[in-house]
Amino acid sequence: MNTQNLIQHGSRVLHLLVIVGLLTGLALVAAPPQRTVAAATRKMVWVNRGNSTIYRADLDGTNVQPITPGAGTFNLHGVALDRVAGKMYYTSNSDSTIYQADLDGTDAVPVTPASLIGPMGIALDPAGGKMYYVSYNSGSVMRADLNGDNPETLATIAVGLVGIALDEGPVNAYVTNYWSGIYKVHLATRAVTNIISSPVTASGAQMIEVDSAGGKMYWANSYNNTIYRADLNGDNAQLLVSGSDVNVPVGIALDVSAGKVYWTNQGNSTIYCANLDGTGVGAVTLPAGVVNDPYDIALGFDVPSAIQLQSFSAMAKTPLNVLAIVGVMGLALMALVVRVAARRRRCMQGLAGSMTPLVHHPGRRPPALVPGGCGGRGPVGHVGPGPGLEPTPGLAGCAIAARIRDSLGQARGLASGISGWH
Repeated sequence: MNTQNLIQHGSRVLHLLVIVGLLTGLALVAAPPQRTVAAATRKMVWVNRGNSTIYRADLDGTNVQPITPGAGTFNLHGVALDRVAGKMYYTSNSDSTIYQADLDGTDAVPVTPASLIGPMGIALDPAGGKMYYVSYNSGSVMRADLNGDNPETLATIAVGLVGIALDEGPVNAYVTNYWSGIYKVHLATRAVTNIISSPVTASGAQMIEVDSAGGKMYWANSYNNTIYRADLNGDNAQLLVSGSDVNVPVGIALDVSAGKVYWTNQGNSTIYCANLDGTGVGAVTLPAGVVNDPYDIALGFDVPSAIQLQSFSAMAKTPLNVLAIVGVMGLALMALVVRVAARRRRCMQGLAGSMTPLVHHPGRRPPALVPGGCGGRGPVGHVGPGPGLEPTPGLAGCAIAARIRDSLGQARGLASGISGWH
């Protein structure tokens, strides 16, 4: 390979390094935050009405931990988890309060909407920034912002509302009334439909959960000690569990991915689970005293301390990442400098013959003398030699250098723009 080819290939390699380096730098700077989730443990959280306590544990009953509720809280009923923000919400019927806290119970603050009386069940729409809840005393279905602002009444059904669940979207809210069955509330039109009114399938209906993908709703009946499920329009009601495994059941929760349903028994202070079809019933083994007149139950992941958001600024705090970023950008700039220097050197080598009058062909209009230095121009409107002239090596080199000069200016502007990102 001759010297000229070697220079050409080297130039292409350096050009490629410039492009790769700059694009890598831009990607590191402009990349959106990345969510990294370490392995998390599935947890269940339940509220005890008997001694106004909250507990959480692994789904097999191990690693039980008490959660301190808000100050002065008593007669707890509903609980719901915001798995994205790492928050829990729970209701106190007697003091008409809704609390928000971290998943470990810390930083508990009241987020009670105005004029709330007797809250029971609660459901969350984190994406929409809303919480939905029912009042036993007023028989109303309501919603508000997650901080309790902007409360509104969606429907008023009848005294005795207990549970509430949302379908995908959400499009509908499903609510239970202890005395009259199960209702569907369309959130857009606010139309109310009594989808189950049979005293057999919904006698003493308590908490309710929805499996949107499976097209089913599940609920507990404390009056006749049963666990039921049905289609989301109320059809095909099916008895899942009855007998000694259900003793005044109230709270209910679904682990759809594992095909399980969990419920709390007030009658004997226990927590049970079964397959979604009602088979495989068994008690969750828990230490004595941690389940005391339980009410609602919810499932979720462990406290999301393992969840981290990584942005460019976060990565830059790590010395090794700083070195990597600086190295890539330095390589790109070094390659750019070498490339420009080589082109400039070739340009300057051609200047020796370009500061002389250009060769004139007989019969053609003689132009003015044009210096052939970097950026030199021929007659107005022409880069390099004008009409009637043969190009010289010096002018060809100057045209290349002019383009490189412009490219370098653009590269400097790009680098300046990158350094201004935060």
